[in-house]
Amino acid sequence: MQWPLLATTTKRSLTIIRVLTTTPDCSKALLYRGEAYSQIGDVESAIIDYEKVLEKDKKNARAYYLRGVEKYKISDYEGAIKDYEMALKYRLFEDKLFYMMATAKMSLGQNEDALEDLNFILDQDPINEPALLQRGIVYNKLKDFKSSVEDLSKAIKLNPNCPTLYSYRGISRIELNENLDALEDFEKAVALGGENEVILFYRGLAKYKLGDSEGAMEDLVSSKRKGYLEAVNTIKTVGEMDQIEAKAR
Repeated sequence: MQWPLLATTTKRSLTIIRVLTTTPDCSKALLYRGEAYSQIGDVESAIIDYEKVLEKDKKNARAYYLRGVEKYKISDYEGAIKDYEMALKYRLFEDKLFYMMATAKMSLGQNEDALEDLNFILDQDPINEPALLQRGIVYNKLKDFKSSVEDLSKAIKLNPNCPTLYSYRGISRIELNENLDALEDFEKAVALGGENEVILFYRGLAKYKLGDSEGAMEDLVSSKRKGYLEAVNTIKTVGEMDQIEAKAR
């Protein structure tokens, strides 16, 4: 059989092959091999290896955590959360565990629960950029747009070249009617290479709110062409409002 290696043929990967050839149920080697399968995108094989570990050791927190990561990849968010909770039960306390658990909860719309996990991380590490980004998104979903902007601004200070941060801050700023600042955020996101159908949609929205109907329509049409369905109704609304305003003049 072909064995997955950890990026390259290293001493560690060769050891895994040797150990599993002679001792197929070695938990440590199975964990390492599962991670190797994960690296090459073989989720099913990774899960199988982690389950073999748990058959032998039902209290192996690392195996629960790693299996949860793989379940998340295949959109089994509930299964992922259960595994993360088991990892916590058996005393695996890592920021990344709480981060992954929060992300899975967000995927299920459990935003208040996700907020608790992210608060735990940021209480320990206030400059954790990924956690600040996720909490900024959660605050947006909970309609606390001011807190969202605050978190995303902190994250931008830590990583000023990340287009995703500017995009989400711009979306929250639109909700606060800070349309010029929002437009600047979308322009920055595009300049950093982050242009996509969602950014085009919200940039169009910001332009419309600032009175640039022509620029707004251009962005909204581009967003629609890229497959963002929300743009369809907005294009119609913008067109109708322009007609009403033209008649009023």
